Amino acid sequence: YLLDDRKLAELVGFDFHRGVIAAGVRRQLPALQEHFDPPIGRFGLLFFPEVNDVENLGAMMRSAAAFGVHAVVIGSRCCDPFTRRAIRASMGAVFSLNLLSSDDPAADLHWLHERFEMRRIAAVLDFSARPLYRVKPPQRFVLLFGTEAQGLADSWIGLCDDRVTIPMAIDTDSLNVATACGIFLYHFMQADTNS
Repeated sequence: YLLDDRKLAELVGFDFHRGVIAAGVRRQLPALQEHFDPPIGRFGLLFFPEVNDVENLGAMMRSAAAFGVHAVVIGSRCCDPFTRRAIRASMGAVFSLNLLSSDDPAADLHWLHERFEMRRIAAVLDFSARPLYRVKPPQRFVLLFGTEAQGLADSWIGLCDDRVTIPMAIDTDSLNVATACGIFLYHFMQADTNS
């Protein structure tokens, strides 16, 4: 179908300037415990129990693809990874990632730890947590990130084996969660495990 600019903006609900739009039916994300297929050797997962900003989610998925994360787990209280803005911020990475869903993140985190001996690591803004540069990446791990404004809730931190933070200079109170995610992934995914 061909539409003029006014009709196209009316159809999509905003001033759309890309020129081409598509719509399709999508399947539900596969459930973690039914579809998780761990690779042999070292690997890492990203777990988002309740990230609520679609652009941050998209940017974190872009980093996940860039650093070779095995899978990204989307909690039931997390925003939709297939919204327009999440897809744009991910630069399309959302379509190439292994995305899995979790209706019960607490149970799934326990299952990952018990079944696959995965170390659960909470990314936190807390000076009492271990600084990132002192953490040797484990063979199997799952990184948890929280919301932009509130961070990772205490209930999720309590389920983790480790609390890790990025040390910052004085007068810098925090990093954007997507920026922090990229730093964590560089450290954990690019580590030389033989050193």
